[in-house]
Amino acid sequence: MRELAFIDVETTGLNPERHEIIEIAALAVHPSSMQVIAHAHTKVKPERLGDADPEALGVAGYDDERWSDAVPLAAALRAVAPVLRGRAVAGHNIEFDWSFLVAAWRRCGLEAPPVDHRRLDTMSLAWPLLARGHVRSLSLDALCRHFDIWRPAPHCAAADVRATVRLYMEICALHGPPAHSSWR
Repeated sequence: MRELAFIDVETTGLNPERHEIIEIAALAVHPSSMQVIAHAHTKVKPERLGDADPEALGVAGYDDERWSDAVPLAAALRAVAPVLRGRAVAGHNIEFDWSFLVAAWRRCGLEAPPVDHRRLDTMSLAWPLLARGHVRSLSLDALCRHFDIWRPAPHCAAADVRATVRLYMEICALHGPPAHSSWR
Protein backbone atom coordinates (compact mmCIF):
# COMPACT_ATOMS: atom_id res chain seq x y z
CA MET A 1 0.00 0.00 0.00
CA ARG A 2 1.13 3.53 -0.68
CA GLU A 3 2.06 5.82 2.16
CA LEU A 4 -0.43 8.63 2.74
CA ALA A 5 0.36 12.35 2.81
CA PHE A 6 -2.38 14.29 4.59
CA ILE A 7 -2.49 17.97 3.71
CA ASP A 8 -4.28 21.07 4.93
CA VAL A 9 -4.05 24.64 3.68
CA GLU A 10 -5.44 27.89 5.00
CA THR A 11 -6.24 30.48 2.37
CA THR A 12 -7.27 34.09 1.82
CA GLY A 13 -10.53 32.99 0.16
CA LEU A 14 -12.23 30.21 -1.76
CA ASN A 15 -10.96 30.74 -5.32
CA PRO A 16 -7.54 29.17 -6.05
CA GLU A 17 -7.04 31.41 -9.08
CA ARG A 18 -7.64 34.62 -7.12
CA HIS A 19 -6.83 33.84 -3.49
CA GLU A 20 -3.62 32.67 -1.85
CA ILE A 21 -2.37 29.99 0.48
CA ILE A 22 -1.30 31.51 3.79
CA GLU A 23 -0.47 28.29 5.65
CA ILE A 24 0.41 24.73 4.61
CA ALA A 25 0.76 21.57 6.68
CA ALA A 26 1.54 18.07 5.45
CA LEU A 27 1.87 14.88 7.44
CA ALA A 28 3.03 11.64 5.80
CA VAL A 29 1.99 8.42 7.52
CA HIS A 30 2.36 4.70 7.02
CA PRO A 31 -1.03 3.43 5.78
CA SER A 32 -1.25 0.51 8.23
CA SER A 33 0.42 1.73 11.41
CA MET A 34 -0.41 5.41 10.87
CA GLN A 35 3.05 6.22 12.21
CA VAL A 36 4.32 9.63 11.12
CA ILE A 37 7.05 9.36 8.50
CA ALA A 38 7.56 13.02 7.59
CA HIS A 39 5.95 16.37 8.21
CA ALA A 40 6.11 20.00 7.15
CA HIS A 41 4.32 23.11 8.34
CA THR A 42 4.85 26.69 7.33
CA LYS A 43 3.06 30.00 7.22
CA VAL A 44 3.12 31.71 3.84
CA LYS A 45 3.62 35.42 3.29
CA PRO A 46 0.65 36.66 1.24
CA GLU A 47 1.49 38.86 -1.75
CA ARG A 48 -2.00 40.16 -2.54
CA LEU A 49 -3.82 40.90 0.70
CA GLY A 50 -6.00 43.36 -1.24
CA ASP A 51 -7.65 40.36 -2.94
CA ALA A 52 -8.23 38.56 0.36
CA ASP A 53 -11.68 37.87 1.74
CA PRO A 54 -11.67 39.44 5.23
CA GLU A 55 -13.83 36.59 6.53
CA ALA A 56 -11.30 34.01 5.34
CA LEU A 57 -8.48 35.92 7.02
CA GLY A 58 -10.49 35.99 10.24
CA VAL A 59 -11.21 32.27 10.10
CA ALA A 60 -7.50 31.52 9.59
CA GLY A 61 -6.51 33.93 12.37
CA TYR A 62 -4.30 35.94 10.05
CA ASP A 63 -2.57 39.04 11.35
CA ASP A 64 0.78 40.60 10.49
CA GLU A 65 2.31 39.77 13.86
CA ARG A 66 1.36 36.08 13.82
CA TRP A 67 2.68 35.83 10.24
CA SER A 68 5.92 37.72 10.90
CA ASP A 69 7.97 34.54 10.31
CA ALA A 70 6.05 33.58 7.15
CA VAL A 71 8.03 32.52 4.09
CA PRO A 72 7.45 33.19 0.39
CA LEU A 73 5.10 30.76 -1.34
CA ALA A 74 7.83 29.11 -3.42
CA ALA A 75 9.83 28.32 -0.27
CA ALA A 76 6.75 26.82 1.39
CA LEU A 77 6.02 24.67 -1.65
CA ARG A 78 9.62 23.43 -1.71
CA ALA A 79 9.35 22.55 2.00
CA VAL A 80 6.17 20.52 1.56
CA ALA A 81 7.20 18.73 -1.67
CA PRO A 82 9.33 15.99 -0.01
CA VAL A 83 6.44 15.08 2.29
CA LEU A 84 4.13 14.60 -0.70
CA ARG A 85 6.54 12.97 -3.15
CA GLY A 86 5.46 9.47 -4.18
CA ARG A 87 2.55 9.30 -1.75
CA ALA A 88 -1.22 9.18 -2.04
CA VAL A 89 -2.58 12.58 -1.03
CA ALA A 90 -5.30 12.68 1.63
CA GLY A 91 -7.25 15.33 3.47
CA HIS A 92 -10.64 16.66 4.45
CA ASN A 93 -12.38 18.10 1.38
CA ILE A 94 -9.13 17.27 -0.36
CA GLU A 95 -9.99 18.79 -3.73
CA PHE A 96 -10.17 22.26 -2.16
CA ASP A 97 -6.67 22.01 -0.69
CA TRP A 98 -5.22 20.25 -3.73
CA SER A 99 -6.64 22.85 -6.14
CA PHE A 100 -4.87 25.61 -4.18
CA LEU A 101 -1.58 23.71 -4.24
CA VAL A 102 -1.82 23.07 -7.98
CA ALA A 103 -2.56 26.77 -8.62
CA ALA A 104 0.34 27.75 -6.34
CA TRP A 105 2.86 25.51 -8.11
CA ARG A 106 1.73 26.95 -11.45
CA ARG A 107 1.90 30.53 -10.15
CA CYS A 108 5.45 29.98 -8.87
CA GLY A 109 6.59 28.19 -12.02
CA LEU A 110 7.39 25.07 -10.01
CA GLU A 111 6.67 21.49 -10.92
CA ALA A 112 4.39 19.65 -8.50
CA PRO A 113 6.03 16.65 -6.85
CA PRO A 114 4.99 13.31 -8.33
CA VAL A 115 2.16 11.84 -6.25
CA ASP A 116 -0.26 8.97 -6.64
CA HIS A 117 -3.13 10.04 -8.92
CA ARG A 118 -5.76 8.95 -6.38
CA ARG A 119 -6.97 11.20 -3.55
CA LEU A 120 -8.34 10.04 -0.22
CA ASP A 121 -11.02 12.34 1.21
CA THR A 122 -12.20 11.96 4.80
CA MET A 123 -15.28 14.01 3.93
CA SER A 124 -16.33 11.36 1.40
CA LEU A 125 -15.44 8.54 3.78
CA ALA A 126 -17.73 10.11 6.41
CA TRP A 127 -20.72 10.29 4.05
CA PRO A 128 -22.46 7.22 5.59
CA LEU A 129 -22.52 9.04 8.95
CA LEU A 130 -24.48 11.89 7.37
CA ALA A 131 -26.74 9.56 5.40
CA ARG A 132 -27.64 7.66 8.59
CA GLY A 133 -28.27 10.86 10.55
CA HIS A 134 -25.34 10.41 12.94
CA VAL A 135 -23.97 13.86 12.03
CA ARG A 136 -25.64 16.97 10.65
CA SER A 137 -22.69 18.12 8.60
CA LEU A 138 -19.57 16.73 6.99
CA SER A 139 -17.48 19.70 8.13
CA LEU A 140 -14.26 18.94 9.96
CA ASP A 141 -15.68 20.73 13.02
CA ALA A 142 -18.82 18.56 13.11
CA LEU A 143 -16.95 15.31 12.54
CA CYS A 144 -14.34 16.13 15.17
CA ARG A 145 -17.13 16.83 17.66
CA HIS A 146 -18.82 13.54 16.74
CA PHE A 147 -15.64 11.54 17.33
CA ASP A 148 -14.48 13.69 20.27
CA ILE A 149 -11.29 14.69 18.44
CA TRP A 150 -9.65 17.62 20.15
CA ARG A 151 -8.44 20.46 17.92
CA PRO A 152 -6.35 22.95 19.89
CA ALA A 153 -6.55 25.59 17.15
CA PRO A 154 -9.29 25.07 14.53
CA HIS A 155 -8.36 26.47 11.13
CA CYS A 156 -4.67 26.22 11.90
CA ALA A 157 -3.21 23.99 9.19
CA ALA A 158 -0.99 22.00 11.58
CA ALA A 159 -3.85 21.28 14.00
CA ASP A 160 -6.31 20.51 11.22
CA VAL A 161 -4.02 18.07 9.42
CA ARG A 162 -3.49 16.16 12.69
CA ALA A 163 -7.25 16.16 13.32
CA THR A 164 -7.83 14.82 9.81
CA VAL A 165 -5.42 11.93 10.39
CA ARG A 166 -7.25 11.13 13.64
CA LEU A 167 -10.62 11.39 11.83
CA TYR A 168 -9.38 8.96 9.17
CA MET A 169 -8.38 6.52 11.92
CA GLU A 170 -11.80 6.83 13.59
CA ILE A 171 -13.68 6.27 10.32
CA CYS A 172 -11.50 3.25 9.52
CA ALA A 173 -12.25 1.85 12.98
CA LEU A 174 -15.97 2.06 12.16
CA HIS A 175 -15.98 0.87 8.57
CA GLY A 176 -12.55 -0.60 7.95
CA PRO A 177 -9.98 1.14 5.77
CA PRO A 178 -10.89 2.00 2.20
CA ALA A 179 -9.89 -0.64 -0.31
CA HIS A 180 -6.54 0.42 -1.67
CA SER A 181 -5.17 -2.98 -2.50
CA SER A 182 -4.27 -1.56 -5.91
CA TRP A 183 -2.12 1.16 -4.27
CA ARG A 184 1.18 -0.57 -4.74
